Amino acid sequence: MRASTRTTLPGQNCLKAMKGQYGPGIKALVPTLYFGMNTSEPKILEFFEYVGISISEGELSNLLIRIRATFTPEKDEIYEAGLRKQSLAAHG
Repeated sequence: MRASTRTTLPGQNCLKAMKGQYGPGIKALVPTLYFGMNTSEPKILEFFEYVGISISEGELSNLLIRIRATFTPEKDEIYEAGLRKQSLAAHG
């Protein structure tokens, strides 16, 4: 949450859900690379190795699983809102 506006920033819940030894920079970079840039897990691991960050295949996979879990409720809400709007448009 921003102190000045008291709004939740996109991805903030995602970062909270990702517990472990990695800081917020890595936790923010992983979904950016994977979802935002369509980078495969092997390429993310290769990148981390290149810049000197040690992370196992399993840990990267676990981070992505936890990220996906945080997006599921939001995705469901968006889907339901779309169905409601479609229903209103069909009857209106």
